[in-house]
Amino acid sequence: MRVSPDIGLSIRLGDADDLPAIARVHLDSARVAYRGISPDAVLEALTLEGRLALWRRRFADLGPDGRLWVIERAGVIGFAAADRADEERRQCELLSFYVAPDCWGERVGHTLMQWLLDDCRERDFDRMILWTIRSNRRARDFYEKAGFRCQDQTRTITRRESGVIVEHDEVKYARPLHRHSS
Repeated sequence: MRVSPDIGLSIRLGDADDLPAIARVHLDSARVAYRGISPDAVLEALTLEGRLALWRRRFADLGPDGRLWVIERAGVIGFAAADRADEERRQCELLSFYVAPDCWGERVGHTLMQWLLDDCRERDFDRMILWTIRSNRRARDFYEKAGFRCQDQTRTITRRESGVIVEHDEVKYARPLHRHSS
C-alpha cells in the first residue's frame, strides 16, 4: 500500500470485495464523463447492478500480470486496471481508469496514474498503451499530461449498453516506462 498523507489518499491492490465500490465509481464517472459523447438515454439507463456484473467479469478476466488498483479516501474514490498487452514488447495496457467526479481536479487521478506507472515500471514493463474515445477531450488531455502520446492508430468499438448499440471511435496512446537512474 502507498499512502499520500499530504492529500489523505492511499492506494492498494483491489480485490473482489472492492467490486461494488468500483462499480459505483464507474457508474458515477461514466454518467458525467460521457455526457455529450454517448446518448443521454444510454447513460441514464446504466445501472449499478450492470456495472457490478461488468466488473466481476473484468476482474475474473485479468491475467496473471493483471492488476486492479484502488485509491481511497474514506472509501474507494478511483480505480485503474491494467494487464500485459503482449509478451515480446513487455507492454502493459491500461484497460480502465476512473475517478469519482466529485474528486476531479484534486490530483486524485494524477496520484493514481503515478502509482500505476511506477508499479508497471517496477515489474519491468517497457511501455504502457491505452485506448480512449477520440471525442473524450478531458481524458485525452489527462493522458497527454501524464506523458502519453497519441499514436497513428484508431479503431471503432461497438458495445451494447443498456440494450442500445453504441459505437465510438477510439485512439491509441502510448508512453515509455523508462527506469529512472539513481
